[in-house]
Amino acid sequence: RQARSARTKSPLDLEAEVRPILRKLRTDIERIFRSSKRRTTHAERRHKSGERPTGDAMNDVAHASPEQFFHDTRRNTVVVLGGRGRAHVFNASGRHVTSLRLDPGELRRKTERQRWTPLDPSAASELRARLTAIPRA
Repeated sequence: RQARSARTKSPLDLEAEVRPILRKLRTDIERIFRSSKRRTTHAERRHKSGERPTGDAMNDVAHASPEQFFHDTRRNTVVVLGGRGRAHVFNASGRHVTSLRLDPGELRRKTERQRWTPLDPSAASELRARLTAIPRA
C-alpha cells in the first residue's frame, strides 16, 4: 500500500493501516494468557504438569469400541475410555470438555451406581464419526 501510495502520489495514513494489525495482535496475545488467568491454582498446576491425557482424546475416540462409550447421567455428557485409565469427556455437541485418569476401580463404581451408563452402540458410532470428521488444529 505504501508503494502504491508513492506511485500515485496519494497520502497514506500509516497509523490507520497499522491500527487493525496491532488490534488483532493484542487480541491474540490476550487470548493466549487469558486461560491462565481464568484457571484456578489447582487447574493451572494440573495443566502445567503435563499428566492430563487431553492430547490422546481424538486418537482414543477413533480406536474405542462401542463398549468404551458411556453416558454421564449427572452431567449429560459422553465419556470415552482410552488406554491406561484415560477417560475423555465430550458434551452433546461433540466438544471436548476434559480428560482425566481413572483411579483403579473407579469405572466399576461409576457404572454400579449408574453415574455412567453404557451408550447405545449406534449412538457411539455416530458420535465417533462426528468427532473424527472434525478437523483439528
